[in-house]
Amino acid sequence: MNKKDITGNAAPSGKRIKLADALPLETPLVVQIFDIYACNLACKFCSYGLPKEKRPVLSTKKVMDIRLYKKIIDDMTGFKNKIKLLRFCGAGESLLDKNIVEMIQYGMDKMVAERIELITNGILLTHEMSTAILNTGLSLIRISIYGVSAKTYKEMCCADVDFNKIVDNIRFFHKENIRLGKKTRIYIKSMDCVLNGPEEEAKFIELFGDYCDTYAIEKVRPNVAGIDYSQWIKDETLDSNALAIKLPPISVCPQPFHLITICPDGRVVPCSCESMTGVGNCSEDSIVDIWQGKALRQLQFLMLDGHKSVGGVCEDCNIVQCRPFPEDILDNYAEILKKKYENNI
Repeated sequence: MNKKDITGNAAPSGKRIKLADALPLETPLVVQIFDIYACNLACKFCSYGLPKEKRPVLSTKKVMDIRLYKKIIDDMTGFKNKIKLLRFCGAGESLLDKNIVEMIQYGMDKMVAERIELITNGILLTHEMSTAILNTGLSLIRISIYGVSAKTYKEMCCADVDFNKIVDNIRFFHKENIRLGKKTRIYIKSMDCVLNGPEEEAKFIELFGDYCDTYAIEKVRPNVAGIDYSQWIKDETLDSNALAIKLPPISVCPQPFHLITICPDGRVVPCSCESMTGVGNCSEDSIVDIWQGKALRQLQFLMLDGHKSVGGVCEDCNIVQCRPFPEDILDNYAEILKKKYENNI
């Protein structure tokens, strides 16, 4: 296997800690910023592939106000430790946010995270944008590729794109990273459902393999309720995550124990699910108080009995079986952890 190919082998962000040994956490490991609720694609396997009236209502605002974002970052300095990862992923495409470079830079300047990461589909990664992003000192960029032709983008993402331009922009980012002497790591991923067999998989590697630090062809997973994934998913057992790393059946979702996501209107959710119930709002309270607050602690305690016991969107959520890595699994430690959490609710 090519050493750059992390499929079945590793997480894009690097080595993970054994979560059960670290809980409860005084500081979250990951804070995700959903800075924008919009996308320039409508991928059939994503929530944007649903009719507008059936999409989950994530936020009362489309774009996070820069003042709210700066408050969030300022409040994060109140954590005892730096968070491990600050991730910009939008609920859509972060590069649609005109403030994205300023936001990354502010996070870097405040030194609230060990690493800062940006997830993008690369369509708006122009030469000018690439240089600006690289000059922030960004730690990692994840670029999602949805096919190896404009035809596939049209079929799977319902959008007309200049695929050759996407390739050129990504190659420029790689070369500019070297020219500027920066150390931004580049992870480029595609998905099995947008690559038609070994020939297109080889084409993906040919186009991008020399212009990244790592790459993977991820497995599509049934992350969004209301979408029929049976046309793409052949392994009905779902016994591995998106990176084809084998997992046992998981009952306790690890996300609320180490991660929080902040939506454009400031609403805080303890996972990556777009329709999850909030546990606070950063426009009203400090992110530190929310992380250490009663609402989240109660959810964590309930989750130790399994996601189905939590009810609501957690009950039938598939993310619990699709997103974790082996180091995250808490099922065998639930009873021990209950004793640690019961005094904090």
